[in-house]
Amino acid sequence: MSAIVVATGFLSQFLKLSSSQAGLAVQRRHLSEHRRLELVPRAKKTTEKTSKDLQTSLTLDQSALQKGSMQDGKEQGKNFKPSLTSKNNFINFCLSPNGKVGGALIMDGKQTKTKPACNGIVWGMIPSQDKIPACKFHSPKNLETVGANKDLVISINAKNIILGHFTNPATTYFSAPAQLDPKTLLMLGHLHVVVHKMTSLDSDQILDPLEFKFFKGVDDALDKDGRVSVTIKDGLDEGFYRIATIMGAANHQPIGTSLAQRGSNDDMIYIVVKKN
Repeated sequence: MSAIVVATGFLSQFLKLSSSQAGLAVQRRHLSEHRRLELVPRAKKTTEKTSKDLQTSLTLDQSALQKGSMQDGKEQGKNFKPSLTSKNNFINFCLSPNGKVGGALIMDGKQTKTKPACNGIVWGMIPSQDKIPACKFHSPKNLETVGANKDLVISINAKNIILGHFTNPATTYFSAPAQLDPKTLLMLGHLHVVVHKMTSLDSDQILDPLEFKFFKGVDDALDKDGRVSVTIKDGLDEGFYRIATIMGAANHQPIGTSLAQRGSNDDMIYIVVKKN
């Protein structure tokens, strides 16, 4: 009888232990599944709603954090100047000592004239290497002689940019990131034409960026020939002139490129203006 009791007790303990182990196994399985769920990248859970929420959030999402900004570049072993570093993508740079140099103003979409400015808006989209914008003067030709005080048509060929995107420069200057067209992946932007007068064609005098004879932001789209034009009404006085392009994104910022070694986006020519 005692042997039966012992056996029964042993069986009871065995069943309890088995039940406990089974429960522990279930718990472990549930914990494992829970951990796997936690490891799913956030991007896979992103919905249209959460994507919109990210564009109104005042905090930086961790998936947008750029680790390249956390190191100063000195470890590459060359004579580079150390870069500024940041652990939060420089989101409050304009409130730092470097962002307040000279009593700098926060741009807030406005052009500044008397003080430096700090712009906290991200640069935005940068085209791939095979879609870097470029342009070339079609007319007048470099070193061409044109008539004085007559309408002068300046035409420019351009590629890898969708021209005609020109935001209000008085209130949206640098106020939004550069954008690419979703279908073509080309930069959305426009170009400007600026004309400086020179003392001679071979002058090495640095020209004052603020002392120009003509400036025009061209907000037209490219025509069927991939060209835009602007007319200087009544032309230019006699003299020597430099004509240059300035391409920009829709909000007027310079167009970024995805590599350091590349040609200029812009073009420049020199002309002579004479009376007939």
